[in-house]
Amino acid sequence: MFARLSPSARLSLYYFFFSALWILTSGRIAQWLARGNTDTLRSIEDFKGLFFALVSSLVIYSLSRSVYKKLMTSLEENKEMLRKYRAVMNATKEGIYEYDIKTETIKLSNNIKEILGEEATVKENGLEYWEKHIHPEDRERVLQEIKKIYSPGQNFWQGEYRFLTSQKKYKEVLHRIYILKDKEQKPYSIIGALQDISEQRQLQRKYHEQQLKNKNEITRNIINAEERERNRWAEELHDNIAQLLGVVRLYVGMIGSQPEKE
Repeated sequence: MFARLSPSARLSLYYFFFSALWILTSGRIAQWLARGNTDTLRSIEDFKGLFFALVSSLVIYSLSRSVYKKLMTSLEENKEMLRKYRAVMNATKEGIYEYDIKTETIKLSNNIKEILGEEATVKENGLEYWEKHIHPEDRERVLQEIKKIYSPGQNFWQGEYRFLTSQKKYKEVLHRIYILKDKEQKPYSIIGALQDISEQRQLQRKYHEQQLKNKNEITRNIINAEERERNRWAEELHDNIAQLLGVVRLYVGMIGSQPEKE
């Protein structure tokens, strides 16, 4: 329980316990040091407050130094995490945004501003802005899918659709959403990631078109080969076997007309 307190609360408790301990024990310590000597006791009492201020300052300095070191270490770790986060975003070319459901404002990262062609970091009426820029053929499907993750137990959504940029040009995007909810499962914020996949999808379409052309070409070659083979067999039957059968027919006819040479 003590570890859950904030640094300032713990420092205050340390000071309280030290002060209480000093108040309870300083008088007895002073009497013990004075050994019954009134003048010595008076001198100790005069310097007791100064000594308390000195000791308490040292204690507070020591404790605050420890707290400060922990805070600085935590701050450096956060800076390092932020640096790595930005490096990952630049490496993946993903844009990150945060949508505040209560204020309906969107905060855009630099990457996502570049993807969407936007200059402003904060967008008011964020939901209206987003819905308006989804391609009409994709809008109803996307909105219906996103509404499902507002229900309890659902937090994540991923989908692809076309988004209209500020240059009046549609881009194909991969959109990921994670919804933050309070203890009562009420959404209060959305963290989203957007990636421009227009080039990848265009290359995929070209690949499939080339595959289809190759299949059609192979089919045509097979049909042509079969046609050539049929023609070859037709010529073979006409020019060779048909002539042989004609000669055989003549010989058979001769047998019938010359029985003496049977």
